Amino acid sequence: MLRPGPFCLVIVALGSIAAAARADDPPCPSQLALPAQTAAAPPAAKPPTPAPAPHVARGVGAIDVEATDVKVGVDGKGTVKGNVVVRQGDVELRANEMQIDKPNQAFSSDGRIDYDDPDVHVTGTGGSYSAAQGAAIQAAHFDLKQRAARGSADSMLLAPNGVLSLKKVTFTTCPANHEAWRLKADSITLDTRNRVGTGRDTQVDFLGVPLLYLPWLSFPLSSDRKSGFLFPSVGSTSSSGFQLAVPYYWNIAPNADFTFQPIEYTKRGPDLGGDLRWLTADQHGELQWDYLPDDAVYGGSRDRLQLNDVAQLPADLRLTLDAQAVSDVLYFQNFSQSPAGTSTSFLDRSADLSYRDEHWSIDGEAQQYQTIDTTLLVDERPYARVPRIVADSDFTLLGMVHYGFDSEIVDFQHSPSAPGLPPLPVGWREDLTPDVSLDLTGPGYFLRPALAWRGTFYQLSDTLPGAPTSLSRTLPIASVDSGLVFERESGAHGTRTLTLEPRIEYLYVPYRDQNGLPVFDTGLPDLNPVELFRTNRYVGADRVSDANQLTSGLTSRLLDTQSGKQYLAATIGQSYYFTTPRVTLPGETPLTAPHSDFVAQLALTAFEDWNADAGVQWDPDHERSERSQVNLQYKPTADAVVNLSYRYERFVEIPEFVQGVELPCNPAAVVPGVATGCDSQGFDQVDGSTAWPIARSWNLFAREVYDLRNHEELERFAGFEYRACCWRLRLGARRYVSSFTGSRDTGIWLQLELAGLAGVGSASDTSLTEEIRGYTPPDATSQKIRN
Repeated sequence: MLRPGPFCLVIVALGSIAAAARADDPPCPSQLALPAQTAAAPPAAKPPTPAPAPHVARGVGAIDVEATDVKVGVDGKGTVKGNVVVRQGDVELRANEMQIDKPNQAFSSDGRIDYDDPDVHVTGTGGSYSAAQGAAIQAAHFDLKQRAARGSADSMLLAPNGVLSLKKVTFTTCPANHEAWRLKADSITLDTRNRVGTGRDTQVDFLGVPLLYLPWLSFPLSSDRKSGFLFPSVGSTSSSGFQLAVPYYWNIAPNADFTFQPIEYTKRGPDLGGDLRWLTADQHGELQWDYLPDDAVYGGSRDRLQLNDVAQLPADLRLTLDAQAVSDVLYFQNFSQSPAGTSTSFLDRSADLSYRDEHWSIDGEAQQYQTIDTTLLVDERPYARVPRIVADSDFTLLGMVHYGFDSEIVDFQHSPSAPGLPPLPVGWREDLTPDVSLDLTGPGYFLRPALAWRGTFYQLSDTLPGAPTSLSRTLPIASVDSGLVFERESGAHGTRTLTLEPRIEYLYVPYRDQNGLPVFDTGLPDLNPVELFRTNRYVGADRVSDANQLTSGLTSRLLDTQSGKQYLAATIGQSYYFTTPRVTLPGETPLTAPHSDFVAQLALTAFEDWNADAGVQWDPDHERSERSQVNLQYKPTADAVVNLSYRYERFVEIPEFVQGVELPCNPAAVVPGVATGCDSQGFDQVDGSTAWPIARSWNLFAREVYDLRNHEELERFAGFEYRACCWRLRLGARRYVSSFTGSRDTGIWLQLELAGLAGVGSASDTSLTEEIRGYTPPDATSQKIRN
């Protein structure tokens, strides 16, 4: 049973303060860097079981003795004195005086002795050596050569097979003048051939204070994965209380592993979690779960399950499984420690069987969702697609004529609508689009005329009384896309290339009245330069926009002439309507202007230490921005980065429609999950984050997401890291939105990493690279706790 050391959290905090005071700490030797990750490394892809380290045959061959004074009797036994050096193979012993037994190839010394072989260097106050038994040394001080580790023991036995057995041991990866932590044990066995160490009755001291006791401990002597207990992780949130995790890692095979992750929450009780991973030449997957038998706060059992698996089957088939489930809609609000988890509205559950070759792309899919955000209206929740079959083809004739078709057939299912509201239609939709195009491309130009025909057919049920159950829509689509590319040299010595790339597309799609068609999976995407040149301004088959329009765009790039590396790219575009589009989605404001909004994008990369990108959708008629974003990053080194982002989408009130019927808005009567006609969308946020070294061993982390409209923080996160020679400490706190209703939670996490002995800390640390865009830890391969 694991027993945490007394005042664990206080000790760690005091330890960091004590370390900070050590301004005269020596620079870390390079060989004492934190070791490569072991337990958390992904399993290898079905190789044969890796062989252990090559076995070094110690004490093989003739014995060579050097000494100033040699006295040996006729029986081969005697004494050698004065700078004694004994060599046999790659084993070397040194002492001032030794007793020699040549018939048994044995030596002993009652004074200081020095032992050296390819794996270890040992000094002691006395000891013995024989080719058959190995070496036995008293009051030993040892240094491992295959990794930065050293220690001492009352007695040490070095067997010829490379196994070191130590009694009353201290062990550390710290240098002698900076021993921040050490492992004390009644006994330790170091198997240098199989690269594994085990200890019994072990105690971990940090800065001279007992931190942790373990009756049994196994640790790696290399970066290879191995089975055993990982060090505990600790953390705390206001909703769950203090938490302690004691993971166990099982290295099942070179291509499979399992981590049992029990967590004890002081307010909720135990969580019996696990993570199983597998990887072969044809398949890779992961199964994760959490199970709380009795959540004292919630009042019952709770669980989470997630499965991801991709299997390559015969005949170019691939099966992809992606499924998630939780026991209740409050699960992520209670256990996620960032807004990303609590912003989860749906959990996807899908199985996809696909086929790909040069001309065909075929998918058979079954997909449904678990709704997590119960504030969503019933008609806002996605339809299940059981099944969805997609078949696309693409063929080329004479190298320039492309022809084929896209097709889809789907059965859409949905839970019943709320009582008193119109029913939600369900049923089959078939969509077929054959097309042909001509690709005329040459140096500096392209011209691509295309023709297509699109037919969409419905077989419905649960429709309004008297409404038809068989519906269809057919229409032709014609387009001509063209562009030019101009280039010229730029820069002082012609090392840059500046391009100017105008593009024009004409699109014609006749109008079809589609107000009677259901809306299963169709929406209006954000407008950007890519969307401008699509043949349908909607995503999904339930609406096809009519079009008689000309779209123009202009792109300019600054490139490195030799490598083609892009430094700057700027794009602007707009569509001009000869006939104003009339097709709309329920609740969508019809277009009235003779043109679309302007869209522009700017990307600045590889300009010294700066990166920036910006995008805007501008309404020229009302002279306002509909949507904009700006991202700025300064990154002089991998572990030093500053990010500043701004996101804006104009707030608009969105009327609610069910079966084409607009619902009245009565804010006082809003009930989660029941349509009332009250809805709005939009945001106005600024996001700043940084990871920055503030001193030789200190790093600072911070992030804040601020809602400019409501004048409140959505997330606030701050922490620091102290990195010493053979250990590292991180401590941080986070205040974040923890529910869809806007309530807040506070979490505290800490991580103590001891080089060569894994980490004591919170898995929240692993989210730093997600929280802070562009951040790379100074030692990206340092060993971290799995959780």
